[in-house]
Amino acid sequence: MAYQRCQTTTYQPCDSYFVESYDQDYVQPQVHHQQPQHPPQHPQQSQQPQSHVNPREHARLLARERQYAIADQMSRMATDEYQEDILAHMHAMDSATQPDVDSIDIQTEIQWFMRPYLLDFLIEAHAAFQLLPATLFLTVNLLDRYCSKRVVYKRHYQLVGCAALLIAAKYGDKKDRVPTIKELKSMCCSLYDDDMFIQMEWHVLQTLGWSIGHPTVDSFLQNAVVDTPYDPEVEHLALYIAEISLFHRDFVSKLSSDIARASLALSRCILNRPQAPQSDWASNYDSLTLVYEHNKCPHGNSKRIPARPGPTGLPALLHRTGFITSSL
Repeated sequence: MAYQRCQTTTYQPCDSYFVESYDQDYVQPQVHHQQPQHPPQHPQQSQQPQSHVNPREHARLLARERQYAIADQMSRMATDEYQEDILAHMHAMDSATQPDVDSIDIQTEIQWFMRPYLLDFLIEAHAAFQLLPATLFLTVNLLDRYCSKRVVYKRHYQLVGCAALLIAAKYGDKKDRVPTIKELKSMCCSLYDDDMFIQMEWHVLQTLGWSIGHPTVDSFLQNAVVDTPYDPEVEHLALYIAEISLFHRDFVSKLSSDIARASLALSRCILNRPQAPQSDWASNYDSLTLVYEHNKCPHGNSKRIPARPGPTGLPALLHRTGFITSSL
């Protein structure tokens, strides 16, 4: 789903709007087709190729491919060398940029039952502008951190969410994907003026001390599966579970690393995938969770847990499988 940028207040779908930017240095080889003027006189002779590539352009393409291969290899070497430092910095930032759920509890006007409605709106806007998954997690983090420090009125709750989405998109997404004020205003049904979006964006940045960076659940999941065989089902299910956790108050005060660990272990358990070996870096996210889960369920399968009356949803599922107590 995409929104066309126009001067009207309504948006029409346009499939050709969000277009990936092409590499300007990439040179497409020119292929010259030569048509034979006369039919071949000797059928026994092999036919000559009717097209050829410019040797100079072909050499440039090969050189660029070698540069990409060298850059990818150097990036992997740098990642392996500084992996521990990167993780240490991510854990430090994760703790420093954590919202305070107790401060949100004392808000006078906004209540927790309003959170799913706002997140539904933000997810719809996030999908409409085709933003990165990390942008959604960063948006919710900025929203919760602001609500932990400022009194938010009910009539401004959606405005704060739009400002957080705008800041997160500017921080981590491509420039052509960042929503404009007019687009956000139209999605809010012109409930707020243009100046209100600008003032709220500035107020959010001032309140957070211009500290925007936050290691999201998506970034921890990418680090957890970087050295494992590619399994899109596990990655997508883990990301889906992490996105569901955004709706619940119980997970607001949890670290992104813990949520990533629990969602990854739960997705592997649901899909009956083998867990990461103890020698692997990703096993840091799974070891405690799996030990507690197997203690509660001898067969190691959540499907064998008998149904019983009680709370439903993701928190109940995580409580039954032991993920909250052990890893969160």
